Amino acid sequence: MPAPVSAMILAGGQAARMGGQDKGLIALGDRPMVEHVIRAIAPQVEHLAISANRNHARYAKFGYPIIDDESIGHQGPLAGIAAGLGWSPTEHLLIVPCDTPLLPSDLPARLLAALGEGDLAVVHDGERLQATHALVRRRCLPSLQRFMAGGGRKVDQWYAELDQHVIDCSDQRALFINVNTPMERDSMEQQLNSTAGDCGHDVPSLSVEQALRHMLDAVSPITGYRQLALRSALGQILAKPITASAAVPANDNSAMDGYAVRTADAALPALKLIGSAFAGHPFTSTLGAGECVRIMTGGVIPTGADAVVMQERATHENETVVINQWPAPGENIRRAGEDLQAGDIILPAGRRITAADLGLIASTGQAEVTTWRPLRVAFFSTGDELRSLGEVLTAGQIYDSNRYTLYGMLTNLQVEIIDRGVVKDDETALT
Repeated sequence: MPAPVSAMILAGGQAARMGGQDKGLIALGDRPMVEHVIRAIAPQVEHLAISANRNHARYAKFGYPIIDDESIGHQGPLAGIAAGLGWSPTEHLLIVPCDTPLLPSDLPARLLAALGEGDLAVVHDGERLQATHALVRRRCLPSLQRFMAGGGRKVDQWYAELDQHVIDCSDQRALFINVNTPMERDSMEQQLNSTAGDCGHDVPSLSVEQALRHMLDAVSPITGYRQLALRSALGQILAKPITASAAVPANDNSAMDGYAVRTADAALPALKLIGSAFAGHPFTSTLGAGECVRIMTGGVIPTGADAVVMQERATHENETVVINQWPAPGENIRRAGEDLQAGDIILPAGRRITAADLGLIASTGQAEVTTWRPLRVAFFSTGDELRSLGEVLTAGQIYDSNRYTLYGMLTNLQVEIIDRGVVKDDETALT
């Protein structure tokens, strides 16, 4: 499994060529420039934050931590990188600027593959080093702090002190274009508008993993739960843990078929058999000196007994039992609570209930369980060419088959299904 990666978007520059505006908040198309970067990077990393030295409240509206690099001093990208390394919850930190809206959909993966055991992996677009598109190890923070304390300001000069790996991204050079001037912003906006909805234009696409993250980010965790009879709970998700209502086993009981004895009687030549203790049928009297009780596996240990002799190690004739090999005190006895104490968690919340779990829950005497409400999933097919089963097809029409495949897959997932049927090729029909 690839190592987890955090990302820091560098939005703390002075943007002199943009008239000193906060570049990340400059509109590009229908959203601020930094939002383009967020949409490109967030699905590819575990954690994301924005390094900024002004307009913190506006940046905070995007829903990610804002790391202030002002205390470090306006030392260019190095201040943001230092702030990011100090914040990063993972060993690997991806750094990207707020002014490259067309980032590859595999950037962290390519950098991580190139990094190996090195300190740093950085992009080269075929023409120049893209120093602010890099993957840095968190362990490099002390090196950066020393470099900055010594007056260092240039990113590539600090990189030269590290074990750096340069990756060739010349095949994706167009995706690393920086927007530094109003003219470049206008050009980028024109490019974005010209490729919108153009299926013949090769723009970065989402991987399956990224698409899943987009969908998960768009939904809220389920908070509703319900009480289900045990037999109806198979495949559902526990909302509350299952705890043992009593100790398991409830009593000291025998681990073997044999005889319950007092080890203090080991010097006696024979013992008197005075009764039996079977599972569900305990011996209710007290075992006295020179006495024993026939006991089966699971039988409650009689009061006074402190060990069980395996039946293979005893000779039974009439009402007399000769012990051929005496056990040690406590031998072959399962103690009360040995498996579970009352209140112990036996199944945690969040577990999907299996057939074996049903039996385990039943052993605690619980007839109902608390489960999360199932995920509610609506699905539909789109296409003017689609027709439902049973309809007569005309030229250019086909039967809607994918919806049945989706239905089967969703049924296996134990979700609540809402079938919306076939929707026309009209965007307004989806709202």
